[in-house]
Amino acid sequence: MCLKHRSCTSVSIELKGPDFIILVKGRYVKTKELLTFSWRTGCDTEPSEVQQDPGAISKEFPADKHYNYEELHSRPTITPDSEIPENLLHLSHSFGYDSGRRSNLKLLDDTTLMFIAGNLLVLLDVSTKQQRYLRSCIGGGIGSLAVHPTREFFTVAEKGNHPIIVVYEYPSLRLCRVLRGGTKCEFDVDFNLDWSLLASVGGASDYRLTLWNWRQEEVMQSCKVISQEVYRVSFSLYDPELLTSSGSGHIKFWKMATTFTGLKLQGVMGHFGKTAANDIEGYVEFPDGKVVSGTEWGNLLLWEGNTVRVEIC
Repeated sequence: MCLKHRSCTSVSIELKGPDFIILVKGRYVKTKELLTFSWRTGCDTEPSEVQQDPGAISKEFPADKHYNYEELHSRPTITPDSEIPENLLHLSHSFGYDSGRRSNLKLLDDTTLMFIAGNLLVLLDVSTKQQRYLRSCIGGGIGSLAVHPTREFFTVAEKGNHPIIVVYEYPSLRLCRVLRGGTKCEFDVDFNLDWSLLASVGGASDYRLTLWNWRQEEVMQSCKVISQEVYRVSFSLYDPELLTSSGSGHIKFWKMATTFTGLKLQGVMGHFGKTAANDIEGYVEFPDGKVVSGTEWGNLLLWEGNTVRVEIC
């Protein structure tokens, strides 16, 4: 018997003795693992808490592995049989800067700024005014940027259908990692305090939070944040187990925990109480775990746990 649930991968099921045996992508698993595999293969089931599969086999990714940027970056779209050469036009200079984009300015070193301009990543040397360019890989544009705390790496989260996150070394600009499968649409990204994990959050329509072992190109955890737009996700600068996400009409507080079954990720939605719910663009975490967020009307909200303790006018 073969079942297919909406966008899921096909799953074959056969009855052997008292148990159902499910064949998923060539692997037999028992019935009790069905929910885990249904979610991991693309079903609409959205667990509130997702645990890492302790039986999963992680691939060992060579530390010195690099990709050929010239083979991966996007290229012009040319009408078939038009005989127009791909290299007919050459980029001379980009005057673009998307001032309406969130967090669209990153510092790579004392003289180099990085920002998004359409399908390009621009690296600007402020002392010489010279620009270097990196094109997106899938051609759908660039959604977000993040710089590694050591400034030895930076990430480019791309936009489009099934986008990728590309990790570059700096200052060599060698393409060293490509992260696939975190979401169906664009990302926002952030590194954790000890540089080992990368968090990404997807756009419409899945709004999925994913934790990556980015050096191994491996998804550690993934779960749905909310059914509304998510603007930002970040790790706490003070507690490696805490994350915060915010967006349209919400803020959510996350905690990671390592259990005997693997990494576990739990999220608690912030309750505005008597304060009107509003879109939260920015927030900052404090060493004691409290969070201060902004509001649409200019006041600040002090969050303790998942409730508003005070509104600061």
